[in-house]
Amino acid sequence: MLNPKPVSHTNINEIKDYFKYAYKHMSLAQFTTTYLWRHSTGLLYDIQDDFLYLFEKRYNYSSPLPLGDGDIFRALEKVKEYKTYIGGNNLVYCIDEEKAKLFKNFYELNEEPDFFEYVYLKEDLINLSGKKFHTKKNHLNQFVKNNKYTYERINVEDIPLVINLLEQWNEKMGYSIDLNVEKQAINELLNYDIGVNYKAGAIVLDSKVVAFAIGEKISDDMACVYFEKADTSIKGSYAVINNEFVKHEFPDVMYINRQEDLGLEGLIKAKESYNPVFKVKNYSMKL
Repeated sequence: MLNPKPVSHTNINEIKDYFKYAYKHMSLAQFTTTYLWRHSTGLLYDIQDDFLYLFEKRYNYSSPLPLGDGDIFRALEKVKEYKTYIGGNNLVYCIDEEKAKLFKNFYELNEEPDFFEYVYLKEDLINLSGKKFHTKKNHLNQFVKNNKYTYERINVEDIPLVINLLEQWNEKMGYSIDLNVEKQAINELLNYDIGVNYKAGAIVLDSKVVAFAIGEKISDDMACVYFEKADTSIKGSYAVINNEFVKHEFPDVMYINRQEDLGLEGLIKAKESYNPVFKVKNYSMKL
């Protein structure tokens, strides 16, 4: 039987290589997302028979699809056995469309629209061409016209300025557990080496960071923006970091994944406004 233990910095190297089996376009299935949010999920892992098994203790042992190159049905039986033993739920998630086709005759599958990930053409986000991007282009042009700013890659000296903006943003939004976990994740990524080739950039205005973004190339043709924050009192700040970050950091990809909307109306509106070309579907299933 599986015997999971907590994921921590001491076992990064043990688990990281298994993420090559994750669906390449799903940001939720990547190592960076999984690892950085481990404090929130109470992430546990075990490795058996060349499969990585993950369980989220704080979500009643929900689990992403096991990652490996062997018999996935046998691996799922191991997941079911452990969940039954521990009294956890029977849910498995991070299932892409191809895997959903494989499982549809064996398990109860459900689409998870709140976790569909918005994908954009890189060239659209850079050029903002055409009528459908008219408003975004105006916001960007206003910022450029009214502010003498620089785009800078975030270095060690910039981290306190980034955290300061994040703190201001959290205060404005009203502190919450989720925001504190996000702050912890950003702080860890910027201050500690977890073996991720991430990109981090900021808009600097009057020696202050007024916007920043952090992302990573997750496949040959796609990059993902994990975090993005801006001073909303400065009109166009989100538009400029969105544009400059992609332009400077990911010139060689076709697509930009800006993650899910969690079913939140504000996020839905913001993500739809940049005209996604498709969404990465996420399925869950009951064992």
